[in-house]
Amino acid sequence: MSSGRLFRCYTLDDAQLAKRCPLDNGRHTDASIPPRYSAGQLDCLPAELFLPVLMGVDIPSLTRLRSVNRRAMELVDSVPEYAAMIKQCPDVIRAIVSIQTDAFDCRTLHATLNTSSCSTCRRYGDYLYLITCRRVCSDCFGRLSEYDPLTRNEALPFFTSDGTPQRRAAISPRHRLRVANPPSVVSLPGYFGHAWNPAGKRRVRLFDRRSVAPDARDLGLFRSGLFRSDPARERRRFTAVVTAPYLSGKDQTISEEMMRGFVEFFQES
Repeated sequence: MSSGRLFRCYTLDDAQLAKRCPLDNGRHTDASIPPRYSAGQLDCLPAELFLPVLMGVDIPSLTRLRSVNRRAMELVDSVPEYAAMIKQCPDVIRAIVSIQTDAFDCRTLHATLNTSSCSTCRRYGDYLYLITCRRVCSDCFGRLSEYDPLTRNEALPFFTSDGTPQRRAAISPRHRLRVANPPSVVSLPGYFGHAWNPAGKRRVRLFDRRSVAPDARDLGLFRSGLFRSDPARERRRFTAVVTAPYLSGKDQTISEEMMRGFVEFFQES
């Protein structure tokens, strides 16, 4: 194995997204053959109404709606912002569907892709933290623990009534977590993080740390070397990030600023 490969880090960009989540957009469109079935009440709305409705739906739900019938597929594909993202950054859509990211809607995703700044420091952010749809630069991703998602067991202690174990008759932390429903994803099996990390073999529900514990003291800086000392934590961290193209201008072309960043962290750490 070459040293370049040994020291690089794997993200969702390396997860064979095209194979895991093939997209059929544009493959079933034939204007000469009218749809056999309607899209229900959506067909009763004019475009100026159903387009905003669909923009307010999360990407996994839009994907499921497209699968209902051909008319539903046509309506979803007619949303200009959705069509632009499918054309220009299909792997972002594939990643969102693959890890079941449903905490933000199509409108939020499109708005984020139309910005170029890291949500924390305002420098250029090459990547998208998918749990909450935030752009992030290499420096912030490498040192801030708010980009380190929590497992269910790590999140549960934040959902007791007073930080103490619950009595048997009280509402359980698991129930409180379910009701709170903080942003979360389901990790993919495979290699994430440094190449020497063992592969994850099962899917795990991961929760956004800042949503679970917004005032906790552990939302500080990572200690140097923490990734190497905790391969499982590193693997979870890198399974929630993907390259985020910058859609610039009305034509929605990808900016040439794209693909900068993460060089030191991904290849020299």
